Amino acid sequence: AFRALIRNDYRVTINATNTAGSRNILYVRGDIAIGSGTVTVTLPDNSTQVFTTDSSTVVREQGKTITLADLSAGERAMVFGTRNSDGTYTAKLIRCVKEAPATTTPGATAAPTT
Repeated sequence: AFRALIRNDYRVTINATNTAGSRNILYVRGDIAIGSGTVTVTLPDNSTQVFTTDSSTVVREQGKTITLADLSAGERAMVFGTRNSDGTYTAKLIRCVKEAPATTTPGATAAPTT
């Protein structure tokens, strides 16, 4: 259900509340750049969002947990983070998104080789 709600969005802010209080969660998607203790996401509108990373940051790719060191600049990812008291965000989940492989046009055939 949540995925359907944010399908076309690349920046979503959520205010989650329970009996322990509330927290602000930010979801963004775009191309990533990795820094020392940070990940910067460039969104489709060319704006950027910086997240700090720490030992609690989980990185996933194709259903497997990987490390921050496994990420490369320019990869596409979805990042979920929580807002800190100083207004910055800490990444809680970085999920790499692999682009679908290029497909050939239906009915097309390869040119014969000689």
